[in-house]
Amino acid sequence: MIRFGGKSLSSAFWFTACIALGSGLLIATLGLDRPYDAIPDQDLLWLREALLMHQGKAPGYPDHPGIFWQVLYTLKLKWLSLSNPLRFGAGIPIAPDDANLIIRWARLENGILAGLTSLLLWPTLRQLGIQRWLTTINVITCCLCLGNLESAVQIRNELTSTFFLLAYLNIALRLPNLKSGPYCRAASAAAMACFLIAAYCKVQILILTPFVFVLILGHQYFNTDEENIFRRRGLLSLENLKAVAISLTMGSGIWLIAVSGPVFASLNRFQHVRTEFDLPFWTATNALLILTTRASSSERNAVKTTWRVGLLYGAVTLLISRVLAYPVWTAQVFSFPSNALGFSGGDNRLALLQEGIYKYLSDLFISSPSITLLVIASLTISLLTQTIPSHHKPTASKATWLLCLLGLCCSIWMANAMRPRGFYELYLIIPALILLTLCISTWRTSSKRSMTPVFAITLIGLSLIQSVANVLLVPQIAQMTQPRQYLCFEQAFDQALSRTSIATCANYGDYIKRHS
Repeated sequence: MIRFGGKSLSSAFWFTACIALGSGLLIATLGLDRPYDAIPDQDLLWLREALLMHQGKAPGYPDHPGIFWQVLYTLKLKWLSLSNPLRFGAGIPIAPDDANLIIRWARLENGILAGLTSLLLWPTLRQLGIQRWLTTINVITCCLCLGNLESAVQIRNELTSTFFLLAYLNIALRLPNLKSGPYCRAASAAAMACFLIAAYCKVQILILTPFVFVLILGHQYFNTDEENIFRRRGLLSLENLKAVAISLTMGSGIWLIAVSGPVFASLNRFQHVRTEFDLPFWTATNALLILTTRASSSERNAVKTTWRVGLLYGAVTLLISRVLAYPVWTAQVFSFPSNALGFSGGDNRLALLQEGIYKYLSDLFISSPSITLLVIASLTISLLTQTIPSHHKPTASKATWLLCLLGLCCSIWMANAMRPRGFYELYLIIPALILLTLCISTWRTSSKRSMTPVFAITLIGLSLIQSVANVLLVPQIAQMTQPRQYLCFEQAFDQALSRTSIATCANYGDYIKRHS
């Protein structure tokens, strides 16, 4: 019997798993026979990067950085080359049949990953105390939302980054229930590694991290026993303040370790990165990562524990950033957010913001954007009224926590609205669903009456209906292709792809001459 959290998994879980995995596999299978160049951005991009790595060269496309698919494509190339060492390599371009085989396998793997990512919401919500029926609704809503369906047919890194961030969230939520020792330290190291891998998959996922940190810290505060250091000594105790100071100091030091030396020197780092943005961001991020992975039920010394966890995180960061990862990947990750400022929209940013938000609301809720915004505003007002000091102090504290999560959720939507894309909707729907379910769960057990759960249930219902309606679009989405001009983006150009359709581009020959 498979068990989770000491309890056997229910029939509701298996029902939900069948829908999540089945939908991912279905849409992947329906789109499996598309030409290998149907989605050149980024199906062929990862092939080009993998061919470079297969030849022992460094990857040349750092923007995401997208390590998951680059590594997985490379493993497929290694497997194919076992039968014939000269199949492709230096001076030997890959054959179209081999490119087609590799991309077909990646499409199938991507469909499975789409199902697993939405299914990972199940343990997340259950650890947050959400009922099975509501958890089931949220997983179904996520797996059938437009963002997840579009991600399932495009080999991109929104799925991979979300998967690893949810993995970090799950481990961090379980840490307070673990006894300190080797097992707890191993779990903390695994959580840290998942967090960094998520960023190495796509740096844009870092926009979600404030929401995740506040979620974890709030849950630890409200739902751990009195022996937990957050509750036993108080947040403003001298020992906890020392622990925060230590984590901030170590946080800045860990960032400097990651970016120092040849990693950034070889890339003229200070010409395109602004330290005044990156250092505060990574200091706070690293500090919060240390604080969220230090909690266990048997901790007694907050300062000692923070030192130990901080050093562990430093070791994990050093291993990944300076040993395992290519310098170009590390440079892109640890120069966030300054390296993302150039993608924040055009001149008329207010108009772009409004357009993007309305697009996301239309895609994720089956109602007019104006009606949805009205319900969100009503939810906000309801939470604000709950924060007014009264004799219901626990209720007011939880309302403040939820209001902070709502503000961070809105900031995620606004940040992604500057460049609206269907596959970005996965970044929006998951924080929104977590927040709304917490609103329902909090006031279900509260003696204080509130309209908060009514508004939250309304929004979840609108999103669920929209997701179910998306089933009608599955055949269309599964056959998704990109305009032919996408094939001729120079980001995927390389001599190793000269036998593929990329070589038919008018600018391909000139590019090869310039870079030969």
